[in-house]
Amino acid sequence: MRILGGARRECGTPLVRAAAALGRALVVATLAAIVAGCALATLRPAAVDRDFFPLAPNSQWEYAVSRYGGAERFRFVATVRPDDFHTADGRACPIVDERYGDTR
Repeated sequence: MRILGGARRECGTPLVRAAAALGRALVVATLAAIVAGCALATLRPAAVDRDFFPLAPNSQWEYAVSRYGGAERFRFVATVRPDDFHTADGRACPIVDERYGDTR
């Protein structure tokens, strides 16, 4: 540490200096992680790439759910309508018909 422009003078024991250096390194690493996280938030994939499953017109998704070790079974079928719903601002949203229980 420099005191009033004089010669460099070390303070504390080597253990204290090492702890101080570690503390500075942790602060720098934390700030770097925050900056990197903010930068990555702007690199999210496009909305098309974030779809969990494609909602192509007339596609059908069937779910078979069981619980209590298979003692209860539940069926769910989702079918995408051929025409989208259009919002007031012009966005197209798929519409899905859902059927529960015995779908045969």
